[in-house]
Amino acid sequence: SQSTTTITPCRRILEDMLITSRSIRCVFTRSPLPLLLLLFLSSNIPTAISMSLAATPATNAGNPQTAILRVYGPDANGIVASFAQLLYGHGCGIIDSENHADHEGQLFFERIHFDYSGMKTDRITLTSGIEQVCQRFNMEPPQLDWGDKRKQVAVMVSKYDHCLWELLLRHRAGELNCDIALILSNHPDLKPIAESFGIPFHVFKVTKDTKKEVETQELALLQEHSIDLVVLARYMQIITDDFCAAYPVINIHHSFLPAFIGGRPYHRAHARGVKVCCCCCLT
Repeated sequence: SQSTTTITPCRRILEDMLITSRSIRCVFTRSPLPLLLLLFLSSNIPTAISMSLAATPATNAGNPQTAILRVYGPDANGIVASFAQLLYGHGCGIIDSENHADHEGQLFFERIHFDYSGMKTDRITLTSGIEQVCQRFNMEPPQLDWGDKRKQVAVMVSKYDHCLWELLLRHRAGELNCDIALILSNHPDLKPIAESFGIPFHVFKVTKDTKKEVETQELALLQEHSIDLVVLARYMQIITDDFCAAYPVINIHHSFLPAFIGGRPYHRAHARGVKVCCCCCLT
């Protein structure tokens, strides 16, 4: 069996996808699917490895306001320190921070979860400062989510119902900080489940000849409902590159597709530095 190390808790993958991402992440587990979903959907999973950079303590511990900053670009010395100093200067406290250097691609990635309850300036000023740091290091434009808007999620299913049940039950229990706006399927079988939760259920029959046309209709429906994230819960159809380009997608699947197609996917993923979690996230 392949030796692996758990770095990021499953809910962080969901948080990141709810914000935005332009990369493909593959994460895997040997756990059975029900346990996989329990881990993936839990909002209380402790961080396995976390680097605490608490620059300032939260001044409003009873009602903290937290945001997530995600940046990436060419690897260079001083990136971590620059963002830490910037947030400290604006009165923000870093709750936790994770970063990764891709030596093969000469890229640096960082995710910072910070508390801005005691921020001394305002969002516009802080955002401008973050953009200036990114420009100084020739990084891509930052992705900053202030955490004050619930994300709209669409779930796509086929005939298997166990993933859908887990998502809906966990959502009803308040463990997913989002709104499940609608459910799409290529079969009508799971409509009674959606109706029992009061969620609109839409059926799109897919054939080889109509796949492109149907996908266009699906994308129009997602846009109409201002969807932020699509979750494939055992959706037994291959979505196109155009679909992935239009919306961030989480595919509940413990394989390495589509990033590592062919033989020895575990070995190639390990060599690439893939971090372990419990689903395959495509964007």
